[in-house]
Amino acid sequence: MVAQLAVPALLMAGTRDPQRLADSRRAAELMPNARFVELEGRTHAGTLAPAGPVLEELVPFLRAVPA
Repeated sequence: MVAQLAVPALLMAGTRDPQRLADSRRAAELMPNARFVELEGRTHAGTLAPAGPVLEELVPFLRAVPA
């Protein structure tokens, strides 16, 4: 079912959240328009903070998505 999701997707997970890391990486492999970003040293609770490295990936991704 995940392989049928054709919408652009950016999946992120921290290296200290092994289950989410594996799940997100696999989902990105299956989805035709997905990209996966590994966030070094981040846990599940700390995936989005600090925001700088996340925004460095997110902003260009969003700019590249067709309107």
